[in-house]
Amino acid sequence: MAPRESLPAWEQLHMAAGAGNLVGAMQVAQRGVDVNVRDPQGCTALMAAAIQGRSDVVRWLLAKGADVELSSYDGLSPMICAAFGGHGEVIRLLAAKGAAVNTATPPDGLTPAMYAVLACQPSALTALAQAGADLQARNAAGDTALGMAIRNCPERTAKLLVKLGADVDARNAAGMTGLMQAVAQNRLDEARAWLNAGADIQAQTPGGATALMAATLNGHVEAVRWLLANGANPNATNKKKVTALAIAKARKHPDIVAALEKAGARR
Repeated sequence: MAPRESLPAWEQLHMAAGAGNLVGAMQVAQRGVDVNVRDPQGCTALMAAAIQGRSDVVRWLLAKGADVELSSYDGLSPMICAAFGGHGEVIRLLAAKGAAVNTATPPDGLTPAMYAVLACQPSALTALAQAGADLQARNAAGDTALGMAIRNCPERTAKLLVKLGADVDARNAAGMTGLMQAVAQNRLDEARAWLNAGADIQAQTPGGATALMAATLNGHVEAVRWLLANGANPNATNKKKVTALAIAKARKHPDIVAALEKAGARR
């Protein structure tokens, strides 16, 4: 189907690309339209094809010299479009042409892998990892792709990321793992997801604090009981030889003291 000639040339090209209309896109280009022409938001035909997974059109655009790094004015790249759309084949085509797999959007710092997580796209995550995506990268809020997946996607997405190399015990600037952060805020559903993804319940910060200590410090008795039920060591000490029980007593959390003592905490 030929593009509607009443439309601006860029719009004809972009519509054909997004619809997977390879013949129509070729017809527009034959009239001298630059394949890198941008719409008012800075998007290109390559982006339109990438987000829809139009691999045949993507191949043709790349052969015609489409710029794999030309982004929209708000920082969205063809790679990000393919990742958000969940199109592994397009990701591989772009990567083969040198497209960056770790460039983040300003100012939020979201990488292509994070955009794939926003849409819970496992095939895109696999293709990105194979292309060298940094799965340990953090966005402006300090989140990793795995942390985002833990909160927003089915459990299988987080497990896939771990299988692909994401560190389930990665530390934030304070040295806390995702599991520690979850129990410190009494987010038990999130904590369960971290544990199911393989998080180390005994992990310690550089200062020796554990998830159990984090939950105790913040007075979350439900989180303390859950951690103990899942094998957290009630007698672990930090670098100052302080235990969770000592913290609970100092903070005057009698329910937590009772739970810890019942679990075998000695001091």
